[in-house]
Amino acid sequence: VSPDGTMLYHKTSEKIGLPVENDAVKGIVSDLQAGKEVPDGSCTYEYKGSYKVAGYAFTEAGNIVIVTADKDAMMKNVRAMSTTLIVIGMICVVIVTVLIIVFTMFMLKALSQLVPVITKTANFDFSEDPESRRLEKRTDEVGSIAKALGKTRNNLRAVVESISSAGQSINSNVEDLQSTIDNVGNICSDNSATTEELAAGMEEA
Repeated sequence: VSPDGTMLYHKTSEKIGLPVENDAVKGIVSDLQAGKEVPDGSCTYEYKGSYKVAGYAFTEAGNIVIVTADKDAMMKNVRAMSTTLIVIGMICVVIVTVLIIVFTMFMLKALSQLVPVITKTANFDFSEDPESRRLEKRTDEVGSIAKALGKTRNNLRAVVESISSAGQSINSNVEDLQSTIDNVGNICSDNSATTEELAAGMEEA
């Protein structure tokens, strides 16, 4: 379209040389004639009962190059793409939800396997536990918890063994002390008997 609104080219050859028909382009021509600066752009307009989309740009000579298309035809692909994206998004949400549920159940199952070990620890049973050793080999959070729990049980086991060893040492010392007391008692008894014999001998003398 020329700056004065004459169609220089149209797919319908009979329209070449005639004034532009649609109101959108007429508005662009009016703005140009009024001295306004019109940038390249696009617009939507109604033509013979259907909506059209027009993209326009200006040549160096000032002519207007306009490309039009039926809006419904253009939006059909967009709507189809939108529907596809929505379906894909919903599928992704379902997949992620299922994965989260499976992962959560997997983690909870692993954590539930630690409960007996924790119960044994609470009951002061620090004996070796094969299940705890197996869980310590895991590389996830459950494995970290199992390692920490295993270290705690080892430390508690060492404390109990130390206390037990100290108790045995105390018992041994008590037994030695009791033996010494018994020996002292026997010596005292012997001394008492000897003293009585000496006293009796002195009376006879």
